[in-house]
Amino acid sequence: MIRKALNILLILVFTLSTSSAALAQDTVITAPPVDASSLAIKSRDLISGVAPELKGQQGEVQIVVRLTDAPLAAVAGKDAKHMGFALKSTQQKDLLQALDTKQSELLAKISLMGGKELGRVTKALNAVMVSVDASKLSEIAALPGVDSIRPVVNYEIDLSETVPYIGAKALQDVGVDGTGVRVAVLDSGIDYTHFNLGGSGNVADFDNNDPTIIEAGTFPTSKVIGGYDFVGEGWPDTDLAPDPDPLDKGTGAGHGTHVADIIAGKSTDGTHVGVAPGASLYIAGVCSKISTSCSGVALLEGMDFALDPNGDNDISDAVDATGGATVST
Repeated sequence: MIRKALNILLILVFTLSTSSAALAQDTVITAPPVDASSLAIKSRDLISGVAPELKGQQGEVQIVVRLTDAPLAAVAGKDAKHMGFALKSTQQKDLLQALDTKQSELLAKISLMGGKELGRVTKALNAVMVSVDASKLSEIAALPGVDSIRPVVNYEIDLSETVPYIGAKALQDVGVDGTGVRVAVLDSGIDYTHFNLGGSGNVADFDNNDPTIIEAGTFPTSKVIGGYDFVGEGWPDTDLAPDPDPLDKGTGAGHGTHVADIIAGKSTDGTHVGVAPGASLYIAGVCSKISTSCSGVALLEGMDFALDPNGDNDISDAVDATGGATVST
């Protein structure tokens, strides 16, 4: 799975970042079309708006409630960042406010059924994530404005060999290195103190760093230019506890740092070069720091972050590509 995911990432990164050096050599890089039609939610997969896998469930369940109104990315237009936005900045903000209002009204009704809000997204998807007793699912599905209900799915991270296998060196040799491209990495966070990722490389800078706050002068770096932790330090043993610091300082193997290094890392001495060493990174912490689990709620929030890294409700600053954990259920 990781090979397929990073192949798709490379198609995005290197198609968007063909450098002037490559063009000067009359190098033409054509990306094959990526068919994602199998990922679409088809109406026949749902019964009365509720996904089949939720049928027969008992007790508390975590669900994604999708609303009928289109999310901002859909309204903005296909490939809007490169083809031109259908909405001005003020119109985008007005639309998001309208979606948020409807979400709040829906959540108020779900709250009366005993539901608890887990999160909400409006840019990549118009949906709210809630925890509620399974006996209320049909009732929620019948509420005005509800399109569908699907389970929150948590995932497991995976990782393997990449750069030589996918032929990135050949592209780098003709001058295509990702310069000018911004990539969002959705994973466990990152060690932004690492010297391959624009940090000092000083172990003390990592050891003395509080992973819930951003210490002055440590972040962002020249490579890791933004980020947010949507999971926190203790999930899944504790509730999600988002914080502004995307540092991965957990007990795991630093999966997010590994992935980010593969995507865009570069050592100061040139002995290590990632797939797109010229690219800049945004980090969305969506996977656990203490296990291999990735939160379905945080993944949705991370996609919204990738569309609007500065959080101003205008997606004209959307990243050029996304990468990160290859996940499996």
